[in-house]
Amino acid sequence: MTNPTVRMARLSARHPWRALTGWLLFVALCLGTGLALGSRPATTEDYRIGEAGRAEALAAEGGLQQRPSNAS
Repeated sequence: MTNPTVRMARLSARHPWRALTGWLLFVALCLGTGLALGSRPATTEDYRIGEAGRAEALAAEGGLQQRPSNAS
């Protein structure tokens, strides 16, 4: 009994077009599944991590807003 990795390598070496087609189908299946499941967009709270996140949350609760910088 040989290792499954060795068997797959042999199959890929003997039939390269089948292996390439199989990988492309696998990628298409993964992309299709990902698109079908959709995503959940990140909210502002998702970015508030650590000390800077706590400071930003406190500033937002206090009604403080960041001013745009005029960096040139």
